[in-house]
Amino acid sequence: MTFVSPGSVDVIIVGYGVAGAAAAISAHDAGKRVVILEAGHSGGGNAHYSGGFLSDLPVDLATEHLNALCFGRTPIAVLQAYGEGLHRIESWLSSVGARTKPFHPPAGRFPAPFPSWPHQEAGRLTRYFIVEDETAKPGPALWATLERAVKDRKIEVRFDRRVDGLLTDANNAVTGVRIGETTLEAASVILACGGFEADPCLTDAYLPLGDVRPVGHPLNRGDGVRMAQQAGAGLWHMYGFFGWFAFLAPGFSSPFALDFFAPSHIYLDGDGRRFSDETGYEVHDRLRALSTYLPRNANRPRLPGWAVFDDVARRAGPLNGLLGTPNRYRWSTDNTAEVAAGWVLSADNPRELAAKMGVDANILCETLDRYNSFCAKGRDKDF
Repeated sequence: MTFVSPGSVDVIIVGYGVAGAAAAISAHDAGKRVVILEAGHSGGGNAHYSGGFLSDLPVDLATEHLNALCFGRTPIAVLQAYGEGLHRIESWLSSVGARTKPFHPPAGRFPAPFPSWPHQEAGRLTRYFIVEDETAKPGPALWATLERAVKDRKIEVRFDRRVDGLLTDANNAVTGVRIGETTLEAASVILACGGFEADPCLTDAYLPLGDVRPVGHPLNRGDGVRMAQQAGAGLWHMYGFFGWFAFLAPGFSSPFALDFFAPSHIYLDGDGRRFSDETGYEVHDRLRALSTYLPRNANRPRLPGWAVFDDVARRAGPLNGLLGTPNRYRWSTDNTAEVAAGWVLSADNPRELAAKMGVDANILCETLDRYNSFCAKGRDKDF
């Protein structure tokens, strides 16, 4: 067994994504000796696939609104700390060399969540900003800035080091980590090793949908959850999740997160019936619509589903254009390559489309006709 003597490291950070890098920079700048342990060959985590949109909102309005969203299950002090922390992000990023600029979402793209809930003005007053980089999207640009700051400080990063467990003393205080037969001690250990979306057992146990596929980092396997439990931590808010509707293309291991750049689209269930207000959900919460079960479908959720859209929406932007993906593929800007590949079905009329989809043509035509009639009255949300 290789043993690193106590005192050689002050802080061990498990995971080299945005959270791990930010923690390492802050600890280093506070005079601590830091080492980062990363399970993969490189860092960045979900930042490579994230939209990278950062936000700020008024603390005095945010706390009660967030408390409602959490159904009162999160301590007020935590919500206040979260809101106050948002105010400090942009200035902190600037202090480590980032260039930020305002981001103004196109109309309807980032709808304010749950407009009837307390202090919804907090949602309407949300200010978005991004890290500016001429060569990268906001998510990768954020990561590039933090990675550069870590390198400038000569903070040690050890790759291909998946931590197996935490070291604890007789009082169950955490004293370090274990990597195979190697141990490393430190005064503090920070778990920043991502979520559990890439672990089938954990997603099956804690998420409400039956077929969850990660669209982000494939090493988010719940290591932090398990290690924290080993040290005596309890599970908290494991039901919380967010995500996108996505498409799993043949020959690719990860789904492509889908997003529309025009409103002329409709979400249908496996029978060809509309099941969701396409633009009414908060963008990260729209998957909640899938968790309602349909009695007529033998207790199955609304999967597999469909998104039907017109040529205006096709030409408005790439369906996989907001979020990145681990797949080595760049989606075409007008979706023509995906139509040619058969990923996007094309038809001249609804009946022809129904045949290609394998749904009842009468159901699809009735759904589209009814939806269009409501749209003509400006009442599509009432349908």
